[in-house]
Amino acid sequence: MRSFSELEEAITAGLEGFNSFISEEMSADEHFLRRRFSFKKNKQITVLNYLIYKHQTGFGKPKMRKHIEMLLNKGADFNSDCSIHLLLRLKKLELFSLFLRPDSEHVEAESLPVQCIDFDGTDIEGRTLLSRAIDTGDPKILSVLLRNNFRIDINKPNRIPMGGQTAEIQPLHQAAINDFPQAIYYLLEKGAIIDSPCGAFDETPLLLAARLGKIKSLEVLLTATMSKNCLNLEATNNQSDRPIDLLCKRLEEKKNPEEALYGIAMLLCHGAKVPREERFRNLLIKHRFALIDEVERYKNQTGHSIAKFVRACHNKNNPLHDIIYANTWLHTIWRYSCLQWIWHLLGFPCDEAFRIEKLVYGGPDAIDPLSTSEFTPLDSIKTNRTNQTHKSSCATSEKPAEIRLAEERPVFTQEERKFSEFVWRYYLTCRYSKAPWSTMYRKLTLGECTDIEEVREYSDKTVNATTTTRTIINGMDKKGPSVHENLLTGMNL
Repeated sequence: MRSFSELEEAITAGLEGFNSFISEEMSADEHFLRRRFSFKKNKQITVLNYLIYKHQTGFGKPKMRKHIEMLLNKGADFNSDCSIHLLLRLKKLELFSLFLRPDSEHVEAESLPVQCIDFDGTDIEGRTLLSRAIDTGDPKILSVLLRNNFRIDINKPNRIPMGGQTAEIQPLHQAAINDFPQAIYYLLEKGAIIDSPCGAFDETPLLLAARLGKIKSLEVLLTATMSKNCLNLEATNNQSDRPIDLLCKRLEEKKNPEEALYGIAMLLCHGAKVPREERFRNLLIKHRFALIDEVERYKNQTGHSIAKFVRACHNKNNPLHDIIYANTWLHTIWRYSCLQWIWHLLGFPCDEAFRIEKLVYGGPDAIDPLSTSEFTPLDSIKTNRTNQTHKSSCATSEKPAEIRLAEERPVFTQEERKFSEFVWRYYLTCRYSKAPWSTMYRKLTLGECTDIEEVREYSDKTVNATTTTRTIINGMDKKGPSVHENLLTGMNL
């Protein structure tokens, strides 16, 4: 064969004519299927790759699946010209199953028609099969590659275009860039190192996902590492930015701000510290009501624990406490003005304290959401240099070492739930007659009272014997009249 025009004539003759043509060419030249012929733009490609280019789906379009299968049965080499890489790059995924057959890795190349796949071989652009598969965005392709015990170097870097430049990054980083959560999960499941720094900013996958606003990737990285609690949320890139700082920058620049705030909420729910910079803290103060909404959204959508977030809010020594219970002069005037009665009568959101506690206890009929995420915490997480300074852009020679950061109870204690129940009862009792001057109301809304022991200490004082607080505590402890009796007879709350 001198050109592909002869091959086109054979294709037009039907499958039998095509088979006869290929057999004749192979008889005349034993290397026929390995030879490359001129293609457009001075390319040299094999017959197999030509058929992959030609294959299309849809009515009236050339379907080359049977022709390709025929070549494979005749021993066409798909490794030398990276045929599988090509079909993945062209998104012709319906051809993938022709190449990846059961136990194909374990069959000798000489044993036709099945040959050994070079999983770690790179194409002309320096991309591995795994890298091309990640670019398809197809979970099924990734599942086949990563869940069948094939010998694949899942940390092998690839040259990926980023911001007009090309950088060597690992598959886990590539999956984060593509916001491909299934790929991230399968890679971590297979043992990909979760904290290797890559790229111009020496970023871990978590930092990269935060900077680019890839919230799905951020969520699966946090979820997959929950069981071992080994993800360092305070790790920085070479600009000294942490994941929460990068998301605050996106919020400040109004780059998909709702998703940025959701990402911040997720990080705080997993125990991340608040931003160091004052401007970012002020930004969160400005968006604190929306932040609480995003925490609730995260809880309801995933069923994951929000205990770390609530505890940080309750902790008077934690900067998050000052963010949530912000007391600017304008906010204080509003909080203690009679105008707020109208606000509550119209059914608008309650103060921060009541909204925080509602996350924990929403009433006797409230049901905690079940975990609905398709991703579950993994035990196969591997870490590299999480607690060390990042020195190289993509080194993988170090032996991965598993670490565990400080753990914290993922569920609320009985005392924490009791405090939230008290706040819920207090709000329910007083919602139509808030007395901004009452001591307990002030303590709750200013964040001065954040645990049940402080409430009991206040209630036990003799001067507070007739307060709403005492009545509610007695009702919770089954002492005295029920909290559902009329509590509005006295002015002292």
